[in-house]
This record gives sequence, structure tokens and C-alpha cells, in this order.
Amino acid sequence: MLQNIVLMELYRAFKQKSTWVILVILFVTTILFSFFLLGFNISALFGISQDTMEEAATMDVNSAIDKFFKEGGIAQVAAAYERSSNPSYYEEDIEIVGEGMFYDSTACDVFRYNVSTMNELMFLAIFAGLFFGSDYAFGMARNYTLINKKRWMGLAGKGIAMAAYVLVMHIWIWLISAFSSTVWAKTFDLGISPKFFLYFVTTYLLILSFALVVACVTVVLRSRSAGITFGVLFSMGTISYIVQFADMWLKYKNDNIPQDFSLSHMMITMNLVDLRFDSPAWIYTRSFLCFLVYGGLACLISYLLVKRRDIS
Repeated sequence: MLQNIVLMELYRAFKQKSTWVILVILFVTTILFSFFLLGFNISALFGISQDTMEEAATMDVNSAIDKFFKEGGIAQVAAAYERSSNPSYYEEDIEIVGEGMFYDSTACDVFRYNVSTMNELMFLAIFAGLFFGSDYAFGMARNYTLINKKRWMGLAGKGIAMAAYVLVMHIWIWLISAFSSTVWAKTFDLGISPKFFLYFVTTYLLILSFALVVACVTVVLRSRSAGITFGVLFSMGTISYIVQFADMWLKYKNDNIPQDFSLSHMMITMNLVDLRFDSPAWIYTRSFLCFLVYGGLACLISYLLVKRRDIS
């Protein structure tokens, strides 16, 4: 019976318009960001020095962008002052398309940069909320009378269908990253290695655990909008402010806590940012534990609620 339920949920996901709309929008946003990384001549546009470009290549994407905008802002102020004080000042024409800050990256590097933006999480939150919340929005659970005594099957069917969609999204982002490398990178290099496969599987599990948490919130509150809102805020880093406040409070109350300790290292989003191909084993272990804790608790809470509630 479980196999039939999984096939039913996969068919339902396949027929949802939102399934395909999300993949199309994800394609557009990933292509634009990949172009920004590989082919957008930010150095010439903002007056970034070559030393900064080389230094940024060793950073994560978010840190590199922050550094560029800080230095670029200073360079633009200096250029504006030069224009106003020197009538003979001449600026060369700037070509937007050129060498981006990660121009020398491989396809797998571009994939890692795209994963760290949390774009995938945001769109996945929308899909998870819509997919799990349809039972409450349209009363579809009333049609599942055959599995009323085995409600875990209905929940498991949705979970497996969700896992399949997460895998499709993850592969989709890699394909877009590889395509972007063929167009804008210095040379096309897939950069596939055993470390990449470990990274791919680990990030897939982290993103799957995020989807299960969004599904759990949707089940707990019986609301698609609540699940989507929570997921989007989570992916945007809004909850990290609460975590930062908790860090400050803990360190204020206990002087024995190391200064480099942070609860954010136990969050899904921070682990996605910290993970790299050459990350030490303990970061991969921490990420896998996050998957077990978040994914396991989300599944357990959802199951207990579905089991106890009346069908509605």
C-alpha cells in the first residue's frame, strides 16, 4: 500500500502548477546569480582592486560580496570627488560583461556558491507549505479513509515525495551551475571529485531536513501560509537574530562559555554556509547530526499529531 501512496503523492506533485513554476523561477534566479559570480565585471564597475579580487576568491560568497560593496563604495566616493575637483578627469568606458569575482571557478564551485545563498531553501519552503498544507486547505485528508488506521503511511508517502522533489531541485541547481560555467567561466571544468559527492549528499540531507521542518510547522498549525511564512523567514536568516540574542544572553550569564561558541552552528542555514569541499570531518559530522535531529524531530512531531487528530 505504501508504494501506491508514494506514487499517488508523486503524481499529485507532478500535476501541481506550483511544482513547475518554482523550478522555472529557481532557474532564472540561479542563472542571474551565476552570471553575477562569473561574468559580471564588478571590478571595473565599482573600482575594485585586483588584490581584493584575488582575496575574495578565497572567501565564501556572502563575505566576498560584503567586501566588494564596502571597498566599491569607498572607490565610488573617491571617483566622485575626483570628477568634481578635476574638470579634465576622464573615465574609461566600462563593460559590464567580463571577468566576475569567481571567474576561475569550476562548475561544482558555482554549485556550492548557489547552495550557500539559501535560494533553494526559500523556494522549497513554498513548495513544502503548499504540498503538505493542501490537506487542510482543501480537505483532501477525507479521501484517505483507507489508511485511517495507518496514518503514518500517508505521512510517509508525502515525506518520500518531498525527498524526491528536494533531490530534483538539488540536481537542477547543479545543472544550471554547469551550464553557467560553460557560458561565463574562464574555462569549463566540472571539478567533480569524491569530496564533491560528499558535499552534495550532505547538503541534500540538510535541505531535506529543512523541508521536513517546514512540513511539520504546516501540520502543527494546519496552515499552508504559516508553513510558507516560517520557511521563508528561516531561509532569509531572520531567525538568526534570535539565535544571536540567545548567544549574547548565554555568554552574559555564564563566563565559562568560550567566545567563539555560537548556537548558530547548530542551525541548518549556518551549516550550509560553513560547508565546503575541503571542510574538516567534524563540520560534516555536525551537519549530519543536524539532519538527524531536525529531520527526526519534525517527522516524530508530525506523526504524533496526525495519529491523534481527527480527519478534517
